[in-house]
Amino acid sequence: MKRFLKSHRYTIILVFIFILLVILGLIGKELLVPNEGKEVYGDRLKNIEKHPIDEDIYKKVDEVLSKNSGVEKVTHRVQGKIIKYFITFNDNVSVKDAKAVGDGLLEYFDSDTLGYYS
Repeated sequence: MKRFLKSHRYTIILVFIFILLVILGLIGKELLVPNEGKEVYGDRLKNIEKHPIDEDIYKKVDEVLSKNSGVEKVTHRVQGKIIKYFITFNDNVSVKDAKAVGDGLLEYFDSDTLGYYS
């Protein structure tokens, strides 16, 4: 056994150093990226299933906004607790009128939905 250790001492030292570097690398990764694999939104989406939004509301809002003469295109996207509406207006619509159309979106959602979503 002594002869084996003596003849392979450099190999044993290199294997030990390699194992030590791997362990230090894993510890360093945990320090640099501590939340890897966890949910992006954390607990903010808790109880989202208690606040569903019916697709009919989206259709109704899209239909009403599309009927406006200054609106060219309406799209929406729900991302987590955020509802985003993208409205493309004609060039002849003033900023004041465009803001009024955007503020009018809030009347289609009830207060419970507005309190939960952004």
